Amino acid sequence: MFIDHIRILAKAGDGGNGVVSWRRESHVPKGGPDGGDGGAGGDVILVVDPSTDNLRQYHYDPKLLAENGRHGAGRRKTGKSGKTKIGRVPPGTVVYRSTAATVQEAVEFERSDEGIDLEPIADLTENGQEFVLCKGGEPGLGNWNFKSATNRAPEEHTLGTPGETGVFYL
Repeated sequence: MFIDHIRILAKAGDGGNGVVSWRRESHVPKGGPDGGDGGAGGDVILVVDPSTDNLRQYHYDPKLLAENGRHGAGRRKTGKSGKTKIGRVPPGTVVYRSTAATVQEAVEFERSDEGIDLEPIADLTENGQEFVLCKGGEPGLGNWNFKSATNRAPEEHTLGTPGETGVFYL
């Protein structure tokens, strides 16, 4: 079966949250903050592969989902970053983004492609060319980052940001 155009859903990974944690050891009675940062979310990347001649691999599973970043931990441990999801496409692939207001709205138009506005965002022609389809979320910061001379015991941390999501036509 030869498939030369398809609709896919791409979701980059969310960033991991920062952590509020305190250094606790027997010889350090009042240890300071040691909450680690979260990990970055994984990206979704399209790569031109000359050994691929059609888009059949996305026919039965039209989703490209990257991993989320892990949360931080005590002892200033940074969370693990999410793995990048790589999608292989043939040379000459043109990528269009659906301009629907939400992903749900774009998915509802799955039955018919009428009424969907498409915006061209990439023309992948050269072997090995890469294009970041969705950028992963930024990691959150642990309470270690918020200590200062006036605030030696910060209770604050930040959450990781969500990764980009979109409906694309190849």
